[in-house]
Amino acid sequence: MNYAASFGLSKILGRGSVYTNSLPAADNAVALTPADPEAHQARAILLGRTGRTAEAVREMEIAVSLRPQDDYLWLEVGNLRDDNRDQASALAAFDNAVRLAPHYGHTHWQRGNLLVRLGRYEEAFAELRMAASYNREFLPSLIDLAWGISRGEPKTTERLVQFNDEKTRLALARFYALHGKGAEALDQLHELRTIGEDARADLVRSLIQTKAYAAAFELWKNSAGNSTPKFSIQNSSFEQDLTFDDVGFGWQLLRHDQVKPALDVNNSHEGARSLRITFEGYDNPAVVLSQLLLVMPQRSYRVSAWARTKDLVTGGLPILAVVDANGGEILGTSSAFQTRDSNWTNVSFEFKAPTASNAVYIRLQRQSCSSSPCPIFGHVWLDAFELQELTAK
Repeated sequence: MNYAASFGLSKILGRGSVYTNSLPAADNAVALTPADPEAHQARAILLGRTGRTAEAVREMEIAVSLRPQDDYLWLEVGNLRDDNRDQASALAAFDNAVRLAPHYGHTHWQRGNLLVRLGRYEEAFAELRMAASYNREFLPSLIDLAWGISRGEPKTTERLVQFNDEKTRLALARFYALHGKGAEALDQLHELRTIGEDARADLVRSLIQTKAYAAAFELWKNSAGNSTPKFSIQNSSFEQDLTFDDVGFGWQLLRHDQVKPALDVNNSHEGARSLRITFEGYDNPAVVLSQLLLVMPQRSYRVSAWARTKDLVTGGLPILAVVDANGGEILGTSSAFQTRDSNWTNVSFEFKAPTASNAVYIRLQRQSCSSSPCPIFGHVWLDAFELQELTAK
């Protein structure tokens, strides 16, 4: 009974000491049950936290001597030895962990990481690939590590990763997209038989965020089944349906309870529909409607559209604007829309794409107001957008 009581108290002290960061509690646990590896493990963890690394190593070695078939304890011994700058002994501990758990990813991953730090890259990545083959959750970290070792060189990254299955290609495509490597991301995607729509949308979003606009457009266009020319405004006459959550190069709509967009089948300038936007007191100057589109650097363009208004009342009238997608610079704006009820009126203006930019946003926004709040009421219709490249004079 005394032993059972001591053992139970030791367990409470040992486990609690780690959470409360109490070394005295861990000392008491070891004193109560010196043959319990968990008590020594808890004491080793706390010694390591206080920088007493050499003592922590010795304590963890006692723990593993009491439970020599525990691969996790061998990993902790290896980590502490590594912290104590004894990498040769750390590698020996990791060797034991791999021997005890050869078909689990975590042991190979720890051993491979140490080999990387030792500069033994071929051995290291063989081990890291083994880890990822047993546990695919290591795959993103494997790619990231290969990218770092290769100093951002895609071909070397792929040689170190080696896997050619569809999951790996998709993971590589995502990684490349997040790092602005649009062409390399597309190369991986072209090898896939299918891409889920959610995965495709995430990739398009990542490519846009890293300003890989041309690659993002190619991927988006393939998913949308769109035949509109590359340097054009998509769905320019609103004949296709619109959604609030469109990702890519279609129209982006503001979601707000005081701004109500709708496709109007009874009032169009050309085709069967136009876009009607009803304002019901909206007082924010934020962008109401926008579309990302590709352009050629240093080329001049004209944007034109047809617009009409009804019952429009506001101190900050709507305008069309073109903004550089890279730096946010306003490149050109239209005249303000008419306040009186109007028939369809052509709205056009010119802009020049910056030297280092291949994408711009066309937006429906509002002029600055002289007072705040500055609500807007009424209706605006838009139709028949066009982007025309101007011939150099």
